[in-house]
Amino acid sequence: MTCASCVHKIESTLTKHRGIFYCSVALATNKAHIKYDPEIIGPRDIIHTIESLGFEASLVKKDRSASHLDHKREIRQWRRAFLVSLFFCIPVMGLMIYMMVMDHHLASLHHNQNMSQEEMINIHSSMFLERQILPGLSIMNLLSFLLCVPVQFFGGWHFYIQAYKALKHKTANMDVLIVLATTIAFAYSLVILLVAMYERAKVNPVTFFDTPPMLFVFIALGRWLEHVAKGKTSEALAKLISLQATEATIVTLDSDNILLSEEQVDVELVQRGDIIKVVPGGKFPVDGRVIEGHSMVDESLITGMIFQRIIT
Repeated sequence: MTCASCVHKIESTLTKHRGIFYCSVALATNKAHIKYDPEIIGPRDIIHTIESLGFEASLVKKDRSASHLDHKREIRQWRRAFLVSLFFCIPVMGLMIYMMVMDHHLASLHHNQNMSQEEMINIHSSMFLERQILPGLSIMNLLSFLLCVPVQFFGGWHFYIQAYKALKHKTANMDVLIVLATTIAFAYSLVILLVAMYERAKVNPVTFFDTPPMLFVFIALGRWLEHVAKGKTSEALAKLISLQATEATIVTLDSDNILLSEEQVDVELVQRGDIIKVVPGGKFPVDGRVIEGHSMVDESLITGMIFQRIIT
């Protein structure tokens, strides 16, 4: 397909066929989504119709390897995000706990010794982490900023990607809320810190650089554990899907049931009324009724029983 006219030609032709309810063709991906009644028309008929218009067509094969059930990539992704966030979150948490303990200690001094507010500010400013490197920039805020930046832009990278995809489709999900909260906390803290430096403030501003690392580390841990659990529960299902037949042998018989031809086709191309040949040791590609022959059948995939049953 080269233009929108090709798309319209395929869509209009297929929708006129009896048994086809819906047809949507994407020019960018060269794929079509078709809904049809299998009692009236089948995939081979649809492919033949498209080919009769001068285009090539084939069935989009399903992922029989069950790779869509494999969560190894997501596990590695969220484990990496968690470890990056944790590496920078631990120092931030230590700084935060230290400041909470010191503030509690100063509050106790204020209560016991009846210190004035000015004396409290002087003692607070004399603390090592509250010392100003530049006017308005304390050691505490500088360390918090440096520890927050890697988490914000590397540890939270996947959250930003998912939030962007959601907003692109005009929806809001959990990732949008996480990104919104962490970005507001980071942006507000950065702006208020720059304003304090510009005004050469003597009192250090209150920032929230500890919020993004704390949020990202716990949510990334939850996502990591979630995909680990999904990966374990999907192993059995992936093994079951891998046992499915991938192809079917369609035979053509004459009126006297004499074999005329055989054709190996994809299992998704099997239509109602086809006659399927199953050789010894082969797999049943679809449900059906035995019209000739007999054999021992292993039904453990369906019943879970290890005993074989004779079918005729």
